[in-house]
Amino acid sequence: MRETVARNPNVHWTILEGEAVLVNLENGYFFTLNQVGATIWELLSEERTLDEVLMAICARYDVAEHSARADLMNFINMLNHEQLVEGGSIDVRGAQRGPAGS
Repeated sequence: MRETVARNPNVHWTILEGEAVLVNLENGYFFTLNQVGATIWELLSEERTLDEVLMAICARYDVAEHSARADLMNFINMLNHEQLVEGGSIDVRGAQRGPAGS
């Protein structure tokens, strides 16, 4: 998972009581992320590969890599679907997919 995913610059966010609250200024939708989601969101503040994000999550939450990998990929896909991040969609096996129809 050497792909990188960047936050959409039109998404504003804050941490409230351990959760992240995100507002997409392009469509007006808002989202809340639990503690793990907020950690991932914060990790996306710097250019990191998804492998680096995965390793940081595994270390911080003492979870096995194989357990965290699919969850991370599903989460990244959800962020991508909701236009909260920029970058290609990632399937749960870690292979990058291009835009639909490509």
